[in-house]
Amino acid sequence: MLGYLTTPPLETMRAIEYWHVCLVSLLAGSIQLVLLVLICALKLWITITVEYAGVDHTVNVGAFAVETHGFSFDIPSHGAITTLKAMLILSILVLAFGIAAQIVSATKKEISCCGPLCFMRLSEGLYILSGIFLMIGIIEYQKFFNDNADEINNRIPGEEPFYFASAYHLAWAICIIFLLFVLVKTIYVNFVLDIKGLTAKRTRQEVY
Repeated sequence: MLGYLTTPPLETMRAIEYWHVCLVSLLAGSIQLVLLVLICALKLWITITVEYAGVDHTVNVGAFAVETHGFSFDIPSHGAITTLKAMLILSILVLAFGIAAQIVSATKKEISCCGPLCFMRLSEGLYILSGIFLMIGIIEYQKFFNDNADEINNRIPGEEPFYFASAYHLAWAICIIFLLFVLVKTIYVNFVLDIKGLTAKRTRQEVY
């Protein structure tokens, strides 16, 4: 009787589980990428109350732009602000490469001497690096404004001091959550899900 020698049930379950891990990782990376672009676009990193023509105006300051209200307003240039911009850009670029590596791992393609498992680990490393870049940028930005709070408040007329706004808190949240996700995923893939030989190409042969 003609039939096929198929993958054992346990290995099939592990293969499906590996595929699910890849999908979850791709989804998490894609959401993180969208949120990173969002916090770059939002002018809500810090909020400052500015007195102009006898009227208090709330000015929202973003990582790359300052909200305008028909008057000139600028934040003093500083290396920490430049660092935040650079770290945000690096975080996005590194994350994009991490997503690409995860896609290759999910398709179980082999490129040169790198197999699916190699691309899986490359993706994990790039994900972690992206989160670290984001954290460095946030810490430098926060340190600058906290250390110079009195000076900034004295230079900018207004009754209320500046405070960190929603984009800043969102950046911290996605940074911590994403790094925790990658850590849990890395531990699960390498210590819980036995994937040795699982990523190799499966073949079937005819038996009689």
